[in-house]
Amino acid sequence: MDQDRGDLAGAGHGRRAGPAAGREAAGEDVRFGVLGPLRIWRGHVSVPVRGRQRTVLGLLALNANLAVSRDTIAETLWRDDPPAGAAGIIQTYMSRLRRALDAGGQQGVSAAHLLRSGKAYTLRAAAGQLDMLAFDQFADRGRAAAEAGDGPAAAQAYAQALRLWRDEPLADVEDLRSHPSVVRLTRRRAFVTTEYAQVMCEAGWHDRALPYLRELTA
Repeated sequence: MDQDRGDLAGAGHGRRAGPAAGREAAGEDVRFGVLGPLRIWRGHVSVPVRGRQRTVLGLLALNANLAVSRDTIAETLWRDDPPAGAAGIIQTYMSRLRRALDAGGQQGVSAAHLLRSGKAYTLRAAAGQLDMLAFDQFADRGRAAAEAGDGPAAAQAYAQALRLWRDEPLADVEDLRSHPSVVRLTRRRAFVTTEYAQVMCEAGWHDRALPYLRELTA
């Protein structure tokens, strides 16, 4: 994702940008990546997150700016057999995530991103902070340009969207490998790939679409 920092940083606040849209938010230099192995950066520094906190963070990122209930988190972590005290364990995981995000000395960074409301948690992020949101925003731009008959603009936006992908979504988070949110995200990638290929073929640039189509077929 580092090689595409310009694409991610260049994405504006999308349709799921949350309450931070339109203004600078505390901790805005913290970025999250789910289009491949789970990654968290503070500026140019990778933030280590270990153990099942990775599953929790990945689940929240897949549902960015939406409240995720504690029961949903428990079901993702332990399926149908949550341990006694599951609520306390989840709260411990959240506390560790907040400490990890605050570790760079910017106190309150975690408070800007990890919110709690009753028995639910939310990861707040804008398109410039989460590659999944940037992907959706670039794809929307490409679709709008294609519908307007602007092939070059559509091609550029679709290419920016697809360049954000580093691997399968959350490839290193075993608990989320077959999660419905991951399946839906993978399908969105396939759909955008076919849209991009169509634009390329209509413009006569078949060779530019082939690498993405080969990857999709594989």
